[in-house]
Amino acid sequence: MKFTYKDKWPVHIIYFSGDLTSGDNDKLIEHVNNKIENGCFHYVLDLSDIKHINSIGIGLLIRILTKSRIVGGETVLINISKELSKLLLITKLDTVFKTFDNLDDGVNELNKSK
Repeated sequence: MKFTYKDKWPVHIIYFSGDLTSGDNDKLIEHVNNKIENGCFHYVLDLSDIKHINSIGIGLLIRILTKSRIVGGETVLINISKELSKLLLITKLDTVFKTFDNLDDGVNELNKSK
C-alpha cells in the first residue's frame, strides 16, 4: 500500500494505491496522529486506486475513522469499487462509513459537519 495526501483545509485527503492489506500502516497512523495534533479532524479517504483489501486494510480504515471521531471529526470514503461496496455491506460497515462517488461530494459533506 502506498499513500499520498493533500490538504483542502479543514479537510485532509488521503489517496491510497495498491493493495490495502499491509505495508505502511504505522506510518499512516503516525501521519494521521500528527494531523490531528495540528487541528485537522476531517478525512476523505480516496480508494479509487485500491486493487485489493483485506481485514488489515479494513482495520486501518476503522482506526482512522475512530481517531477522527474521538476528536469530533469525521471520515468518509470516496471512489470505492463495487467489490469494496459489497464488503462494506456484508460486514455492516456501510452503516458506519459514509461513502461518496467523488471528492467534491465527500469534501462538501465534511464541510457541513464542521
